[in-house]
Amino acid sequence: MFPAQLVFIYFDRVETSKNTNDDLKDELNLRCKAFIVVMFFLNHIQIGLAAAFGNFLTTFAVKSNLDLTKVQGAHVTAINLGSFALTR
Repeated sequence: MFPAQLVFIYFDRVETSKNTNDDLKDELNLRCKAFIVVMFFLNHIQIGLAAAFGNFLTTFAVKSNLDLTKVQGAHVTAINLGSFALTR
């Protein structure tokens, strides 16, 4: 959904810039493309951090003071990743 919003913003900017002069049009296109690239990287960083947290969750649950079994740690990880997928 998020990349679709960025595409909409990009094409909306291109359409509104058709009525402006060429220099302003080029600046709007460059800013819009830079915005899309920054949002792309920030989105991937956020997803990577969430995935890394999910991968370390079982190890933390088993080896920390919680003293959970591996099965219980796997259940905690499954709930975390399931809720992450559900909210995406």
